[in-house]
Amino acid sequence: MKLSLPFTKKVLSLDIGAYEVKAVEGRMKGQGVKIDNYFTIPVPAAVYDDGNIVDMELLHHTLAKGLKENKAKATKTHITINNSSIITREVLIPKVEDDAIDDVLRFQLEDYIPIDPDDYVIQFEIVEEFFEDDVEKLNILVVAIPKDMVKEHFELLQNLDLNPVILDYQPNSISKLIRYGGVLNGEYSTQDMTLAIVDMGHDNTKISIIRDGSIQVSRIIDNRGKDVEAATTDADIMENFIEDLNQKIELVFRYFLSRRSGNRIDMILLTGGNSNIDGIEELFLRDFNIATTKIESFDNIDEIDQLHLYINAIGSIIRIAEV
Repeated sequence: MKLSLPFTKKVLSLDIGAYEVKAVEGRMKGQGVKIDNYFTIPVPAAVYDDGNIVDMELLHHTLAKGLKENKAKATKTHITINNSSIITREVLIPKVEDDAIDDVLRFQLEDYIPIDPDDYVIQFEIVEEFFEDDVEKLNILVVAIPKDMVKEHFELLQNLDLNPVILDYQPNSISKLIRYGGVLNGEYSTQDMTLAIVDMGHDNTKISIIRDGSIQVSRIIDNRGKDVEAATTDADIMENFIEDLNQKIELVFRYFLSRRSGNRIDMILLTGGNSNIDGIEELFLRDFNIATTKIESFDNIDEIDQLHLYINAIGSIIRIAEV
């Protein structure tokens, strides 16, 4: 895969969460992403939960007010979401031409995932090509997003007089940024590296393992950051939270490492609001013995404060075309 020709028109990219909305106005320009404006909009309690719009009217009012106050001008809109009802599965199929993969998956999808395909928007990405018993096969990551979820988010944007163009999946947003962002934190090349992205949010924690910009594993852990956000100065509460979280993360890591010989994790990258917890990088290094850092900069992305909070929204600006 490679990047399409850069979009020159500014887009508004929204990463909607239960605690706040991260908004970025920007565009692809030359070899980088130009950021014109970025801000957060606080979300009232019980309005948005686990990727579901609970109170459409109040969320509409909140976004309308926040976009106006922050002088957002772009109407072409990308939105990136995650939700525990979004299904991700790795599927093995015989090697076929790229333009035939969609037909193969739709014809056989119910053999792999017990869902009605008519109720879901199906997306996929090729994870790897390999031979098994002298037969060439494809390992495909399938993402199934409920159509009702897509519909309600697009209705929200249209009611805000925005033009919804793209609904993205947060791990995909991150993988594009890893693939396109260039040198990480001024010193780490992401080429030929396997990275574990730990997005520590208010609702839950998302784990994405990405190799060479391609998603290998994506999981959501039900370990709510909001339970400790008010207790960040209590060492015992924080220690218990991190211990419980890292035990669950370790299960995801073990699954990935056991799938194929030679699999490895070179670095853990922390994003999301709870990655601001003091000493969090040292705790991950202690528990996993893997170099750990917050995402602070990419050399192809405009420098902004607290970049790690806006990773999903920035990644969603990037559009990639198959060749």
